[in-house]
Amino acid sequence: MLFSQGAACHFPPIRVVYLRSPVLLTNHQFLFSAPRKRVKRAVDRNTLKRRMREAYRLHKGCLSTNTACHLLVGYIYTGPALPSSFAAIEKGVIAALRHLNKAAQQPSFHHEALSP
Repeated sequence: MLFSQGAACHFPPIRVVYLRSPVLLTNHQFLFSAPRKRVKRAVDRNTLKRRMREAYRLHKGCLSTNTACHLLVGYIYTGPALPSSFAAIEKGVIAALRHLNKAAQQPSFHHEALSP
C-alpha cells in the first residue's frame, strides 16, 4: 500500500516514499531498502542500509512526533552501485526528514502541495 498509494520525492542518493497511516499508530514507521538490482553485493546493501538507519537515528529529532497523523515512510537507496559516503546519505536523510515534517504537520496532507 505504501508504494501504490504513497507520495514520493527524491533527495539524492535517496528516494523517499511516504503515506499517512490508515490505522492509528503511536509513532512514525520507517523502512530502509537498498535494491539488489542496483547494488549487487549483500555486504554493500547492508552497509547502505546501516548508514541510512544511522543518519536517521542521529537526526530523528527533526521529525516531530506531536502531530495529528503518523507516517509510513520508506527510504530507498538510488545512488551508484558503490556505496555512497555517509555524508552524502546523511545530507539526503536530513532533507527528507525536513520534508516529512512539513507533510506530517499539514492537516489535509495533500501530496501535490509539497515540493522537495
